[in-house]
Amino acid sequence: MSVYQELAALIRPGGVFLNGDHLGFALYLPTFRSVAKAVRDRREAQAFGQGERENWRQWWDALQGEPGMQDLFAEREHRFAWRTHDEQELVLALHEAALQQAGFHEVGVIWQDMDNQVLMAVR
Repeated sequence: MSVYQELAALIRPGGVFLNGDHLGFALYLPTFRSVAKAVRDRREAQAFGQGERENWRQWWDALQGEPGMQDLFAEREHRFAWRTHDEQELVLALHEAALQQAGFHEVGVIWQDMDNQVLMAVR
């Protein structure tokens, strides 16, 4: 990931970079992935089950319907059309390896809730 190499050039030695995202468990951890999905589905049903609030999918659908967003969504679809659902998930190990390769000497998860994680990297 070239963005991490660019970040390494901008962050001074000893500086910290944080990346908080949905970083899915690796494909070789199917039970972890299954448990995380079950918890996510249960939490979503509890939070949005009454239909009073937008869920993540509804939010994206509403955003796509906003004036001026059609071209941006078309570009998004074009850029990511080759990916399968599993490939769309960001995998923690990929980010850790890319950060280490870019020159960050300490890389690890500093916070986690299932597969939502904050990755910390020290330059």
